[in-house]
Amino acid sequence: PLPLKSEGETYARMNRGIAKAYLARILLQSASPQFNGNSKYANIRNADGTPLFPLTYDKNKWELARQAALSLIKDGNYDLVKVLYESGANMGEIDPYTSYKSVFTTSQNKEMIFSFLEDNGTIDKRLAPNSNGGWGGGYNPTQEIVDAYAMLETGRFPITGYTDDDRTTPIIDPDAGYQEVGYSQFTNPCEGKERKTYNMFVGREPRFYLTVMWNRQWYHQAEREVQMMSNEQDGGPTHDAPQNGYLNRKKVSLDQNQRNGIHPYRPGILYRLGEAYLNYAEALNECDPGNPDILKYLNLIRERAGMPQYGTGKDSNGFDKIPLNGQDEVREAIYHERRVELCCENGLRYLDLRRWKKAEEVLNQPMYGMNFSGTKLSDDPNDDAAFFKRTQYIKRVYERKFYWYPIYQDQIDKDPTLVQAPFWDK
Repeated sequence: PLPLKSEGETYARMNRGIAKAYLARILLQSASPQFNGNSKYANIRNADGTPLFPLTYDKNKWELARQAALSLIKDGNYDLVKVLYESGANMGEIDPYTSYKSVFTTSQNKEMIFSFLEDNGTIDKRLAPNSNGGWGGGYNPTQEIVDAYAMLETGRFPITGYTDDDRTTPIIDPDAGYQEVGYSQFTNPCEGKERKTYNMFVGREPRFYLTVMWNRQWYHQAEREVQMMSNEQDGGPTHDAPQNGYLNRKKVSLDQNQRNGIHPYRPGILYRLGEAYLNYAEALNECDPGNPDILKYLNLIRERAGMPQYGTGKDSNGFDKIPLNGQDEVREAIYHERRVELCCENGLRYLDLRRWKKAEEVLNQPMYGMNFSGTKLSDDPNDDAAFFKRTQYIKRVYERKFYWYPIYQDQIDKDPTLVQAPFWDK
């Protein structure tokens, strides 16, 4: 039998928790719209005519996914990473910044279920500005993920949609407390330094500041601001600069220094308890909507992130809770929470979009960022040289066949009864 847990030199070896984790993820995928009564696969059949995909919706699949996720949660060997303030007015309360950061930078912490020995030198290089020895064009958040992070004080999402198919003009929630244009004197809570900041980046939730680096943000490893405008030290036209004006700072250790070859060890997380909470909430909302456990586990993630929780009344941090009315609103809240909580983690966003059958809708679109060619610290939408303005940098094309990888022809040659993956036979 598998050991209950793995520690020390055996930390990354298979154990009961890892097996439970992947069973829960597989069952969640099986219950999701892509695999649960998907009419688009009605004509995808085996060589003998047997349908390869279940064509009838089965609610019990969600129940099986719920049970698997709950079994993992109740395993007893894992817990969310929570670091408390040790002094000041908030002493004894959860420090959301240190807590979320510690998930990815503290070795063998209680939230990790499965991890691997990551090549931190390569990761650090891809995340660092090019003037500090990095390949700053490696992993870059899009404007769409920047738009997805909520406002701290209200917990509301500032951007609720876009006014046209090209998504150039955002629809702003007037009750979110968000202002996009103009500048303010603002102290980034992860820096402690007040500086002139584009209003788009002011007052957002803690996970935003731990994930996204923007132009003129303080870069502590070099003791200066990042300079991403065209022909600046961290900007274009080189491909080693962020093509959309953003760098990723998630998983970056505060002690790493790319130029000096300092790369503190931290494991690469493949599965953590935070995902299990969200898996459980999603499955439960589909098989037993209204069950109080849905908001319980969704709110445990929100609480750790320092965010207003869902429900009615006041939450544990004194925020007004955000009401959700009905199964559909809860589902959308879970989808959104997965997007920001699990951002830049192992392609989970891409896997989610596929299993929800949303990949064509979301990915077959132009992608935006700040103006890579900008040479002025301006937000004037009519000035081609303004850096701080929404600018398309790539047009993605996503077809329905991309939900699957094709089967290589040499494999089909070996076994003629194999059926090509959906929509790759043309």
